[in-house]
Amino acid sequence: AASNEALRYVSYPTQVLGKSCKMVPVFLMGILIGGKKDGGGTYLQVITVTAGVVIFNFGAPAKPGKGGGADSAYGLLFISLSLFLHGGT
Repeated sequence: AASNEALRYVSYPTQVLGKSCKMVPVFLMGILIGGKKDGGGTYLQVITVTAGVVIFNFGAPAKPGKGGGADSAYGLLFISLSLFLHGGT
């Protein structure tokens, strides 16, 4: 519910970035809470996928008249909450 609420208050690029990088909190919570020990390959995969998503979303120059508006603190709070809660599952 938090992610759906957040989508109303953040720009489209932020929505895509937030939805695409869910593996980071899941990975971190698995280490911190679950005590998982993963090999270096898993760390590399998480970093590579996250970097690719960021570059894909923000690497191209913005087109005039396109792009997202300003992100509200309310929306960013809910996206953060959603990612945190998703990481705990």
